[in-house]
Amino acid sequence: VSEKLGRKHILTATRVVDISKKGVTVQGSHGPPALIEVDQAVLQFWTPKMERTLRQSLLKHAPATLPVFDEAVTRQLWEEWDLLSRDPVNPYVVANLEGIRLWSFGEGPPPPGGYSRIKVMRRERSTTLLGDQSFQELFKLVFGFMGWERFTVRSMSPRVIYRWKSTTPIEYDADGMTTKIIQGCDGPLHWIASQVRKAIDGV
Repeated sequence: VSEKLGRKHILTATRVVDISKKGVTVQGSHGPPALIEVDQAVLQFWTPKMERTLRQSLLKHAPATLPVFDEAVTRQLWEEWDLLSRDPVNPYVVANLEGIRLWSFGEGPPPPGGYSRIKVMRRERSTTLLGDQSFQELFKLVFGFMGWERFTVRSMSPRVIYRWKSTTPIEYDADGMTTKIIQGCDGPLHWIASQVRKAIDGV
């Protein structure tokens, strides 16, 4: 995007208020809403944080496309645990224990002996996070597999992972402005970059 637009034309920390034939109205963290004039089309890149906004736009401008939107992806709910490790962690090893992913976590070159934090990804198959099953599986991992006597949790964050069934853009008319929802913009970085590149090159 920066190659095409230059950094002066990139806005961050904004939300879309409306799309019309005049352009896109956005609200920043400060000041009144601003209108960005658009000549040809609006591309909306579908990420988890954008889903609510995209759904509201379709409900307003093209409700008939909502089934296509819903069928384009399946959603998996995961718990991402951040633990302090009792032992130095080998930064080159990723473990998978009965569906739980475990790896070392840190930034920059690992210190001698490895990092001291680990990430644990656990898929939640119900609609409730931090249930009894969550702690049973975490205790089994920490006490049974790794042999610790106690552990420290730094944080737990919910994660929604998308499994894309379709990557065909959803096109609709927003009060005279051609608008496209670009799918497949969540997952491995190279996959996201490929989807964004194809969308930009097509304009």
